[in-house]
Amino acid sequence: MRNSAFVNCLNSGKTIFHSYEKPPICGLIHIWKHGEEFILTWEEFEEEDMYNENEYTKDYRSVFDDIDSIIKYLNENDLSEDNFLVVR
Repeated sequence: MRNSAFVNCLNSGKTIFHSYEKPPICGLIHIWKHGEEFILTWEEFEEEDMYNENEYTKDYRSVFDDIDSIIKYLNENDLSEDNFLVVR
């Protein structure tokens, strides 16, 4: 997703996500707008533990005031907004 599409999707209230696999770890990141803030959740797990949240190796929830802060956070974690898709 190009930067402008990333921004437009979030501003319009759509949820976007990125899933990845770095064996043996899988990950899933969701971002959505809630009121005037943006919520990001990031979960990592071994494939067999996908439905067992007690075994997640990463289970973060972050709140951001603006999209620039989200993009900065993604860049600091070697992630790109280009990898996100819209939840349908």
